[in-house]
Amino acid sequence: MPKSPDDLTAAVAHFHAGRRDEALALAAEHEIENAVGTEHVKRSELDAAEHHYRRAIALSPGFFKPHNNLGNVLRERGRLEEAVEQFRAALAIEPSAQRVHANLGNTLSELGLRAEAVEAYRKALALQGNAPVAIRLGKLLEELGDREQAVLAYGRAAELGDATAAAEQERIRRALEREGQAPRPRDPRADLMLLSDVAGMVFGTEDFCLFLYSLVRMHAPKTVVELGTGLGASAFWMALAAKRNGVGHVFTVDDLTLFKQHKPLLDELLGHLRRTAFPPFEARTPEQYFQAATRILDLGAHLTFLHRGMDLTDAQHFDGYPFAGAPIDLLFSDFRHGPADILSLLGHFLPRMAPASSILIDSAPTSWPSYLLLEQLVAQLDRGQIPVALQERCRVDLGPVMKNRRVVLVHLTEWKERDQNSTAWLKIEPVDLFPQPRATMH
Repeated sequence: MPKSPDDLTAAVAHFHAGRRDEALALAAEHEIENAVGTEHVKRSELDAAEHHYRRAIALSPGFFKPHNNLGNVLRERGRLEEAVEQFRAALAIEPSAQRVHANLGNTLSELGLRAEAVEAYRKALALQGNAPVAIRLGKLLEELGDREQAVLAYGRAAELGDATAAAEQERIRRALEREGQAPRPRDPRADLMLLSDVAGMVFGTEDFCLFLYSLVRMHAPKTVVELGTGLGASAFWMALAAKRNGVGHVFTVDDLTLFKQHKPLLDELLGHLRRTAFPPFEARTPEQYFQAATRILDLGAHLTFLHRGMDLTDAQHFDGYPFAGAPIDLLFSDFRHGPADILSLLGHFLPRMAPASSILIDSAPTSWPSYLLLEQLVAQLDRGQIPVALQERCRVDLGPVMKNRRVVLVHLTEWKERDQNSTAWLKIEPVDLFPQPRATMH
């Protein structure tokens, strides 16, 4: 990979001059081919651009950029189905590429696949707020007859600074009022309160869910990982916060053992929900429950449920997870909290955490062994010492990982007398003169 854009520019110049060795000393061949393709696009030489992008893909199929660039060329040439294939190939490699989701939405819209385009635009907006994408989403929803959702999309565009969006929003509202169909969109927060008041009581998270929602709203994490979904209350609240932020995705992992151990649980949960004002739905399996609740709350673009068993003894266990390639901004572990489990958890995830991030471990503060372990562990880490018991559980050297970082330990406890009544918060920060995440100072 070139060390700087200047290196890539120089490598391309060497490439054009026939100095192959000099070019490859500065950048990989697939990166050079991709850059040369982009030069041809700027000169409207689409045949040549397509050739070089395909060369880049052949040299490095796992490099997502030429897939996206080739998709744009194919779309411009009217080869829309082929363009869609390239955009999907890019997203298979890099699912968090916002512009690729937007490009895919544009192309699907031109193909007349409006429902699929809506999904692509929603994923693009979940990754990064973008007014033009929100406008296009609003127009598609209006074409599909979902004017209430179109109102919300135009409202999002207005929040993002589009000068025309408010007028579009008002136009639809007036039309609905004239037809006696004034939009009354459900408040997802109110619906989620109903669900979490039922589901959260099982694990004692009905209050902590609101803390997680507030934390995600305040810090706007891009990658959130939850280990132990339970009944989904905390995952839904964090995903709703990400949706309202316009950025972020929650990955929640569970093997559904809870439902297997207590078979009546799903029916009991649905029975309780039916006695509330939560929108009714049917589910015969835990997967159907999560899918239906996600759909009702409109969180699909911000939430991924991973049905997997977790093995903390396997050093490579989390390498194949979809969040493995991105720094984790917030980790909530809600499945094990013994001392050995905490050491294994930190061994897995400390190298994966973003420089300013949070690790939350359920129930640890009110378990004497875990409480004492965390007190000693954090004190040693903040002195620049890596405990042997922790390093033994990590396959990378934690010294460089924790250098220039500090950990602030907060024991969050509640007054209620129940087993799950606390959470340990390890707030990881770069050593700095300012609070983290960085904010405007007065």
